[in-house]
Amino acid sequence: MASEKNRKGANQMDEILGEVMKANRDLRARMQRSDLDMAYDAEHDMFLVTIGAPQEALTEEIRDHVHLRLDPDTLKIVGVTVTAFKRVFLKNEPELQKYFDTMFQSRVMMQTRRVPSDEKSRLEVTDALEHVVPT
Repeated sequence: MASEKNRKGANQMDEILGEVMKANRDLRARMQRSDLDMAYDAEHDMFLVTIGAPQEALTEEIRDHVHLRLDPDTLKIVGVTVTAFKRVFLKNEPELQKYFDTMFQSRVMMQTRRVPSDEKSRLEVTDALEHVVPT
């Protein structure tokens, strides 16, 4: 009975994720033209990305430690939060370390950085986020 319930839950999550991915076929293009803010909270070991202006959003965990912030009306991804970022996530995704190091070089507890609008910077961040968010 419990495994059937787990299967139904997994199927529902797959359906939701499928709808979210359909709504975000333009994610790469939106990341190229929208403001991108990245923040790292050292105290809570959280990495946050905001795409466009901050707004109210739904939050869905799509895999361990990775949460998408979604516009409730359109299901567009408006942000990404990664918990246990250094402690767990970067250890499992070491290729992302270089992107993180580039953005956050000092040891301030909470830092926010606007991603520069030049094409090279945007492509680096977009490429890094594609490791985090399936498109």
